[in-house]
Formats: sequence, C-alpha cells, structure tokens
Amino acid sequence: MIKLMIKLIAIVCNKIYGYEALNLLFRILPSQLIVMVLRDFGAKIGDSVRIQSPFMVHNADRNKKIFSNLEIGNDCYIGRECIFDLMDKIIIRDRVTISHKCLFNTHTHAGKSNLLVEGILPLSQNTININDDTYIGSGVTILEGVTIGIGAIVGAMSLVNKDVPSKATVVGIPSKVTRQR
Repeated sequence: MIKLMIKLIAIVCNKIYGYEALNLLFRILPSQLIVMVLRDFGAKIGDSVRIQSPFMVHNADRNKKIFSNLEIGNDCYIGRECIFDLMDKIIIRDRVTISHKCLFNTHTHAGKSNLLVEGILPLSQNTININDDTYIGSGVTILEGVTIGIGAIVGAMSLVNKDVPSKATVVGIPSKVTRQR
C-alpha cells in the first residue's frame, strides 16, 4: 500500500514540477523507495542496491524517461548527499561502493557567459563509467568522460578528471595514482 501511494505521489509531483519534485522525495524516502522511484522513471537498477537519502539528481529532464541516463548494477551502495548529473549517462557496474557527498558531473556548460559565446569554455558532456568492485571515498567529484577501472579505489575528497586504471588507488586534486595492485 505504501509503495503504491509513493508511486502516485511521485507521478503527481513529476507532472506538476518535473524531476525537481522527485528530488524532494529523494530527501526523505528510505533506500528501497528511492530505488523504486528511479526505476519507475526509467533508471536501470540491479538487485540489492541501496541509495541513502538525501540523494539528488540534476539535469534529468532531457529524456522522456527522466532517469534513463542512470544504470546501476547489482550489490551497490550509494551514500548520503550524493548528486548525480544525468545530462549524459552514469553507468555504475556491480559491487560498487560510493561514499557520502560524492558528485558525478557529466557535463560542462557556462550558461549565457561570454566564456561559452567566445568558445573559451565550450559546452561538453560525456558518460561516466564506474566498473566492478570499485570504492569511491567520501566527497569525491568525478567529471564527464571518466572511466574508473575494475577494483579501483578513489580516496576521499579527490577530483577525478581522467580515467583511473583497474586496481589503482588514486587520491588528490586532481587525482593521481598512488598505488597500483
């Protein structure tokens, strides 16, 4: 009964105010209901996935199925206060742990700034890929076009602006490989 009620609330909220209203729900819903709403609106999410509230999605209104740019595999954990920019795809494979306060940014857009007009900071977007058995520490920012290899570890508060090799540990701003297993 509760699941049906949440589904109806989500549909009404989305009709009135779009995906931003769903972000209000993602601030308070328990994990299983966050996953349910994401699936109902187009995300592909595997089994045994936990997404802690509060959770936030940005730029989800570009597709008919508003969360269709999100794919999460099996046995994943996403901590509190994470922000996922869905201008482009975010693909998270199996057994990935994403700690609290992480930001996944799939695009750059200078808005109406002269930086865009003059071509200094052109519009860009690209997929973020997180491969199996990866650990992302607290407060990490991952930028567009990044692929994180199998079994990689990203240290807390790192800025990942380039690909991370499989079984590597990276830390820092910008992140650098500190260990290769």
